[in-house]
Amino acid sequence: MPANSSTFTQGDIESFRKSFDSFDRKHTGAISISDLRSLLCSINEKFGARDIDRTMMEFDTNKDNVIDYEEFLVMVNKIYRNKIPVVV
Repeated sequence: MPANSSTFTQGDIESFRKSFDSFDRKHTGAISISDLRSLLCSINEKFGARDIDRTMMEFDTNKDNVIDYEEFLVMVNKIYRNKIPVVV
């Protein structure tokens, strides 16, 4: 797994899965760009189109234009490292 899951408890991982599933509004197993926009807005920050595009480019490591669960964990790991409050 790309994210260092050893820094998270099993409860954290379960919570992340629930969060991922709530942002995966079409239940495709991936977060689309519109889903990502909702996710980033929940961080209490204002993100413009460029910010969202940059975020997608940074975390969509397999370049399929969606954020899958593994990529989501990498993003969550970065959010936690930077102490950005997430509201889900």
